Amino acid sequence: MKTALLVLSFICTAAFAADQSPTRAVIHTTAGDINLTLFPKTAPATVANFVKLAQAKFFDGSTFHRVVPGFVIQGGDPNTKKGATGQPGTGTQLDAKGNPLLIKAEVGAANPEKHTPGTLAMARGPDLNSASCQFYVTLAATPSLDGQYTVFGRVVGEADLAVALKVKADDRMTVEIIDPTDKKAVPAAADAPATK
Repeated sequence: MKTALLVLSFICTAAFAADQSPTRAVIHTTAGDINLTLFPKTAPATVANFVKLAQAKFFDGSTFHRVVPGFVIQGGDPNTKKGATGQPGTGTQLDAKGNPLLIKAEVGAANPEKHTPGTLAMARGPDLNSASCQFYVTLAATPSLDGQYTVFGRVVGEADLAVALKVKADDRMTVEIIDPTDKKAVPAAADAPATK
């Protein structure tokens, strides 16, 4: 009986730990903070990559190099950091040997998320599986992107979308992952998600 309770306790603890994966992030910009809800259930590899890069400070000091009013703001390119020598818009994360680290697209039936206003998704090259570190936030509904790019989060509410709308090209950012056990750090749920 003790063994059964111990096993059950372990299973419950493991399940609780799995539920505590990071699901919140904040992009701090010169225009203000953009609070995000991440989708680890529908885009687990993409969320894990984003969290890993943010916790390693990979995004800190980079810019939103592409701002298209009424469409998207795009950032996460290491070539936009001060002192970088690459062309903005071409940067990827590299392994120890200098090879690009690419993420397989998480689209289709397993990820039915749509590109509504305030959607967080991965930018990529012509190959569907060529995402790396660059991401974008949609400023309006963009259904033409549905199923073509991995959606892995969304702004928490209208106030966050309003900040995204104020971002200008070359605004610098830092990205913070919110500890899921820190209830004080989670944005208020009263601000309804932007789904217009």
